Amino acid sequence: MQFLYCPDCKQVQPRRWYASKRCVSCGGESITFKVRTGALGYLAAATSIISLILAGLYLVNYDTPLGDGIVYAFLLFVLLSFIFMFVELGRAQKVAEEMARDPLKRPRV
Repeated sequence: MQFLYCPDCKQVQPRRWYASKRCVSCGGESITFKVRTGALGYLAAATSIISLILAGLYLVNYDTPLGDGIVYAFLLFVLLSFIFMFVELGRAQKVAEEMARDPLKRPRV
């Protein structure tokens, strides 16, 4: 995940893929750096893929041992995916703030 650090206003914020490399608050030049994805990020991606597979199986009326419980399994995996990603985003934000304070820790993009 990429983050922006603005040296002028001392803010760390996630960088959106479509956004420029300028600070959202003050519009000044900012430094872009990466934070590695943790285990919960990969787990969130896996639960998202599983939920897509379950939705596809339901839409094509594929007979599974779950029966109509496949809808509840789908909703459970979607909810788990949101929870894992929320926790992972919080972890990445903390790591990014630590990297912003110590310039030697942050790898440039």
